[in-house]
Amino acid sequence: MYIEWGDFFFLIEQSLTFDGVFEMAPHPMYSVGYAGYYGISLMTASYMVLFISLFAHAAQFAFLTLVENPHIDKTYNPPLVHRKRTAVLSEQALNASNASASMPTRTGSISGGSTTSDVEHAATLVPCGSKDMYSTYFRRDLIVFKNFDIFRSTDIFVALIIIYATVVPLLISNMGPSFITFMIVMQALFWRIFHSYVLGTVLRMQSVNKFYTKHFIKHGGTVQDAFQSWKSIFNLSNSMTYATFFLAAFKMYSIPDDWTYGTVLLRHVLGLALIALHIWASVSVFEVLGDFGWFYGDFFIEESSSGLFYTGIYRFVNNPEKVMGHAAFWGMTLICNSWSIFILAMFSQVSNFLFLNYVESPHMRKIYGDKVRKDAGVVKTVKAATTLPQKFQEEVSKFRGKLEETPEIQDVLGRAQEFVEGTTGLVQSVAPKIQEIVSNSKTLLENSKDRLFVVRTWDDMGVYDMSQYSVKLETDKQPTLNASGVPVFQLGEKLTISWTAPLNHGTKDWIGIYKVSSNQTHKVTNIGSHGRYLFVIRDKGLEEGSQDPGRDGDHAGLGDGDVSEEEVVWVDEQEICRGQVVFSGDKLPWFQGIFEFRYHHHDRYNVMAHTTPFEIALPNYEDSKDTSVGSISQALLPYIQRCFNEDEDTMPCTVDEKFIMINQQIAQRIVKGIQLMYGIEFAWEVVAVDMSCLHLAIRIATARRALAPFSVSMPSPDINSPPQFLPTLEELEASSAADAAAVIREEQGVAV
Repeated sequence: MYIEWGDFFFLIEQSLTFDGVFEMAPHPMYSVGYAGYYGISLMTASYMVLFISLFAHAAQFAFLTLVENPHIDKTYNPPLVHRKRTAVLSEQALNASNASASMPTRTGSISGGSTTSDVEHAATLVPCGSKDMYSTYFRRDLIVFKNFDIFRSTDIFVALIIIYATVVPLLISNMGPSFITFMIVMQALFWRIFHSYVLGTVLRMQSVNKFYTKHFIKHGGTVQDAFQSWKSIFNLSNSMTYATFFLAAFKMYSIPDDWTYGTVLLRHVLGLALIALHIWASVSVFEVLGDFGWFYGDFFIEESSSGLFYTGIYRFVNNPEKVMGHAAFWGMTLICNSWSIFILAMFSQVSNFLFLNYVESPHMRKIYGDKVRKDAGVVKTVKAATTLPQKFQEEVSKFRGKLEETPEIQDVLGRAQEFVEGTTGLVQSVAPKIQEIVSNSKTLLENSKDRLFVVRTWDDMGVYDMSQYSVKLETDKQPTLNASGVPVFQLGEKLTISWTAPLNHGTKDWIGIYKVSSNQTHKVTNIGSHGRYLFVIRDKGLEEGSQDPGRDGDHAGLGDGDVSEEEVVWVDEQEICRGQVVFSGDKLPWFQGIFEFRYHHHDRYNVMAHTTPFEIALPNYEDSKDTSVGSISQALLPYIQRCFNEDEDTMPCTVDEKFIMINQQIAQRIVKGIQLMYGIEFAWEVVAVDMSCLHLAIRIATARRALAPFSVSMPSPDINSPPQFLPTLEELEASSAADAAAVIREEQGVAV
């Protein structure tokens, strides 16, 4: 049918079938079918025959592009009629799509179905995810110079940088030519290192823990902001990689004096052919991947419902970028005939190979699992054509079985297995120790500043009855206990301390709160309190103050906290003084840990009494599957109220109430608590933007979805079925707000 073009005259109701040689190369009659022409050119060693072969081949491709492909599109690829979008992919659609014959391409390519005609133009028929998602993340993005807009700042920057990097070196005349050449080559090397290794590291970290997206979310941005920034950086780097390489090649190139000498003409012909191959491969890759795959969208966006399919050029090879993606570099190397350009091209090829193997391939396996194809069409065809006879395969299997049964082989295999198991166990045992060393080093650095000041103590402590000193943590309700039996209090919760002391106790006695691990002994405190202390006698603290640099000059009456009046009581037939102090706000540590209160003598660091250890912590919801805004806002509200020191005049009483009288310190407490509760880091300015618990909960819910670990994608939908869509982040935010509003109405007793 193909040879006679019968489907130009009549149509048989059947799908196009591609197998055998049709899996090896695109349009084999027009590609590998012309190998004979070039074989004859080699045999005759005639450039005239070679040029005629190239002209005939080009004419055949023109016929394919102008005549045959349009007819195939019209006959076998009717346009899909898009139906109304659905909110989420139904279970039936998933099951149906799983049954379709589909396979993946690189990084989020668009899908193809069971028929080859559908596969051929899947990129233009099935969108990558929802229309809303596509219009949100992709808006005429600059791809090299495609979609260039002179009124868009990023486009102007790219153009100016490329012009500056390529034109200015050619205009420099006051430096030696060797130095200019060296600088141009180093410039090309720099951009290759930046493109393959720096951006590769960024993508690798993005794949592991969404490092790039976290940065933007921390400062109040979105996934869209992160991806938009990435696209600009990637396009600039990609463009500069090509521009600087071609500039270096241009600088190394010299027009031949004799085109017929040696292989000069042949090198130019082959070089131009490789450049043309590179251009065709890049265009073919972009037709399949689209903007989504070109910019590695599945490292950033998970709302797309499209699966991975091997379509277009990916039907024949798994990674055309490995070889054909660098054909132009080798073409320029042939044309220039320079060792410097050869080394640059080799370095670029190796760098790209490392990027594909250590960045892209692991991410594909993480996202798409066993849907990643192992053998491309070319490999499958070659394997099928080189299948060994069954009898020979049986003999080889028997020989391998006997070889593996020999004592020497068994001994080697056993030792190898023991080595692997021992190495694995060693790594697993060493990892926690290394983590502990890092943690201890961090703690040591944090405490090093505290240990620089001189600890002042009293020597005449024998005149005081130590048995009359005591400090006790008072609670209205029984606190919860952790796994070690230590009482747990919420971060920011007010802590009331009852104390007793003899009548002759110091007038400037004070109580401070410290981490249990910070001090070496219970007799003397050897680090500063950072202002987290209160004098036991309020008036004395106000009148005399404190000159201790370890306690930052703070005292009772300045900042938060409260001190009750001292009273004298009879206990066990002896008079003692007693009182209460309340730690709140600035007087509390706003970080988690095991703490204790210490009673100190007369503005010194002699410890007279201490409480039993207790823990200050926040509940952790990082592993919670409940990501609704209602649950997040309800969990967040009590903590935010504590950040406002539970002041009824300033703290929010409901999740939708606006914050008032908020400052940087309170905002920093809030974002610190969010990080402890949900593992999401925000800058404190985000709180000043949202200004309510509800909006913070919406931001947290959106961030949790955006920063969720990558998981294996859904089965690929059938290309013949109507496109299904997932909700966009904007829709998720809207639904989250509606969810929170429903919770508020329920609290107020209004029917939802």
